[in-house]
Amino acid sequence: MANTNIELFDDMCGKILSYLKLSFPKPVRLGPESLGLEVSKKGTYEAGRLVGQEEETEQEAYFRNTLFWLHAEEIIYARESHGRLLDVVLTAKGLSAVGVAPKSLESLAQ
Repeated sequence: MANTNIELFDDMCGKILSYLKLSFPKPVRLGPESLGLEVSKKGTYEAGRLVGQEEETEQEAYFRNTLFWLHAEEIIYARESHGRLLDVVLTAKGLSAVGVAPKSLESLAQ
């Protein structure tokens, strides 16, 4: 039976948030390869043209869409550059979502 979009989203959220929890508070450059996901061949430039690039995999698409959703919901903070999210880190809201709310941040929740 095929996974539903919600099941795939839930799985991807879990992978992303677990990775960020382990690296917190250090911002990371997070890509699908960081999570061991299947990635497409990126191609090379030859005579000013990009050749040999494959379409993104389904896992890459779910990763990208999930990461942007987490950013829009302010669960993660990231610096935006050329349509990419760089230097990704959990926010206080994100820490709470993964069950790690440091006592020093409790006063912020009130």
